[in-house]
Amino acid sequence: MKDSEARQANGGGKPDDIVAALRARIDDLTAALARANCAERERLSFIAMVGHELRTPLTAITGFADAALHGVHGPPMPAYREYFASIHAAGRHLEAVTDGLLDFARLEAGRFGFDMQRVPVRQMVAEARAIVEPLARRSGIDMAAVALTGERQLWADPTRARQILVNLLTNAVKFTPSGGAVGVEVTPAGPQFLDLAVWDTGIGIPLEEQERIFEAFHQAGAQPLAGAAKGVGLGLAIARRLAQGMGGDIGLASTPGEGSRFTVRFPLAAAGLRRGA
Repeated sequence: MKDSEARQANGGGKPDDIVAALRARIDDLTAALARANCAERERLSFIAMVGHELRTPLTAITGFADAALHGVHGPPMPAYREYFASIHAAGRHLEAVTDGLLDFARLEAGRFGFDMQRVPVRQMVAEARAIVEPLARRSGIDMAAVALTGERQLWADPTRARQILVNLLTNAVKFTPSGGAVGVEVTPAGPQFLDLAVWDTGIGIPLEEQERIFEAFHQAGAQPLAGAAKGVGLGLAIARRLAQGMGGDIGLASTPGEGSRFTVRFPLAAAGLRRGA
């Protein structure tokens, strides 16, 4: 191609002008990216700051409410007992929301470490069930199927793996009508992974929501059933990031009106040790 034809193909400009325009455009994009990164850092810093500022007074609120409920300074009157119980429940809910904000900020900023070790699956499921069972009992949900046999072991951070499972079980209870059921199942996923599924007979999730439900701060169209506290849309986003941080992931299959099945893929302990993780 002749020089005149090349200039015509490039809008008739001189090569030096074209290069200068491209460099200016690259500079503009670089500056825009720097501004976006700065804004993202400021957003995460703000979330972390708010979380820390809320944590201390919330701990005091729930602590004082708990002390009043236990009659530290004498038994409260029945009406005040109800007030203190409501304060305590609301405080615990806000503490959970605050912890979620702090976890999310640390995960997004890459400041979240994992203590990877052998984790007995049966024990982890039993511990998670013990945490969620009071909520299930109040909601009339059968958790008999939240139990496993066998001695399988995961390669994971035990605290974070249990956090994922508690989150999934809690959501399952919240979105399942009274008289329904929640359970867990395990399935080998090749020689290196194990799939741990949490299923329920709840209201299900529409197909168009099934991927977006893992986005931070996204609230699905379906709302928790009566009596269940509504969060800020961070639980599943955090759960997926935790699973991915430990070498796994979370998937979802759901049919509206029939229930949902969240499947967490964890590395097996033997595979983790072979990789020297």
